[in-house]
Amino acid sequence: MAKKKVLLTGAAGRIGNACRKNWGDHFDLRLHVYTEDQKPDGEEEVIFGACEDFEIMKQATEGVDAVVHLAAIPGEDNFHNILQANIIGIYNLLEASRLNGVKRIAFASTNHTTGAWEFNGIQANPDMPPRADSFYGASKVYGEVLGRLYADKHGIEFVALRIGNVNDKNRPQNIRGIWMWISHRDIAELFRLAIDTEGSGLQIPHRDKLSLVQFSTGNNDAYIIQPNRKNYEAPNIVKILENNKITKIGHYLRYDVSGLEYFLKCNIQNIFDTKIASKLCRTYTQNHGLKDLVLEFCGKKLDKRLGSSDWNKSLSELTDAQLQYCSNDVIYLHKIKDDLLKMLVREKRLKLYESSMQFLKTRIKLDQSGFTEDIFQH
Repeated sequence: MAKKKVLLTGAAGRIGNACRKNWGDHFDLRLHVYTEDQKPDGEEEVIFGACEDFEIMKQATEGVDAVVHLAAIPGEDNFHNILQANIIGIYNLLEASRLNGVKRIAFASTNHTTGAWEFNGIQANPDMPPRADSFYGASKVYGEVLGRLYADKHGIEFVALRIGNVNDKNRPQNIRGIWMWISHRDIAELFRLAIDTEGSGLQIPHRDKLSLVQFSTGNNDAYIIQPNRKNYEAPNIVKILENNKITKIGHYLRYDVSGLEYFLKCNIQNIFDTKIASKLCRTYTQNHGLKDLVLEFCGKKLDKRLGSSDWNKSLSELTDAQLQYCSNDVIYLHKIKDDLLKMLVREKRLKLYESSMQFLKTRIKLDQSGFTEDIFQH
């Protein structure tokens, strides 16, 4: 299977080195560093130059599937320097990515985008509006907003990760660091997931389209269906989805049900969400992805690298690897459901799970109405 071609800007920095070390050979990497004396050891292709040089960014983004953009002045500086490296730099990267057809960008943002809330003794949360505490923080706010513009206007998937503290000693350095610090391993995994994850948001009606629908009856079979995207008329699929006697098993159904109901104009009944069930009963881990459940309950190791493939091609154009990826999304769900149900009963959390599933349909309606934030938060 061909690996994703990923550009890693700022590859000589602390996070860049952590990514290279922890990713191993997961991606086909192209590295970007500022000067030749920063060239990392290894056999990867390397591009030298400043992000504020547009031609360098065009060269760096040519032929890549995704970008992890770390290159920046990583702290407060005078505005001129911030302007060149952080503000003009992210514009050049986004525009070059648009011209070269890059599908996804993972952007290193910062907690300093909301740091000024603390001036008034308020601890910021992700739902609060930006309130930068420095030129550096303001430059990252600009990067997030510009990334959203390119997502909305040009369809580039843009994931911004607000990073707290990553340090050379790879451990918290003080009391504040206990809740700000993230390890080298975890920051590398966050950026890997930002590139590999299938969807980058819940804005299905506005940008993402329904490309494929997969079914399995539990007999190690998989049916992969491509709806007619002109009108999305699929009466047989709708009949199954609305049949309350048939349990529809899925993983992270908040995303899937929202898209299916919007495009197929249906009301899906009797659903079982393996992600919610896992979070309620597998409290011994923080890993609740489908590949984690398949590994634990089915003993199979899934390769999720094709998650951000082009799924809008016709079925005949999809590769065998892509079709197998689609099949893997559904063929293990019956076994996982059975095992999770036993655990929910054992942990006396079955009623809590059932209540959660009743609320899930309301949560989906909130998403569809534009209320993606937590409306219950004070």
